[in-house]
Amino acid sequence: MGLADNLKLGLLFALWYLGNYYYNIYNKTALNEAGGKEGPFAYTIATYQLAVGAVWALATWVTTINPITLGRQIMPKLSFADCKSVSVLAVWSAWAHLGSVLCMNAGSVAFGQIVKAAEPVFAATVNTVFYSKPPSMAQALL
Repeated sequence: MGLADNLKLGLLFALWYLGNYYYNIYNKTALNEAGGKEGPFAYTIATYQLAVGAVWALATWVTTINPITLGRQIMPKLSFADCKSVSVLAVWSAWAHLGSVLCMNAGSVAFGQIVKAAEPVFAATVNTVFYSKPPSMAQALL
């Protein structure tokens, strides 16, 4: 990787954290507007976020345009067995997303950040327990 690639990667990380910051503020605001801790709409907000993400991915594949690179994005060819094996992971990922949205409702945004920072640990635990695939040493050190 050259200097230009390193700068691009650094910029993408910075944009990711900036987007994450605003996403967390948006979530906290949306949850407060929906009634806060006592409000009945936290699950609805999390579900709509997942639905928007699914529509975005589907639109990317249907139009074959990658919105980041503006290059060609080909829809993956998945068999029924592929879909079946990925579905378990998809369910656990949805639960992790729900947990991160609900934690924003449990207290301050800082608490939510702590819970969200634990998502890789949650993913590693699921992979180890359910798939017998513990993280490599390099992954564990990241």
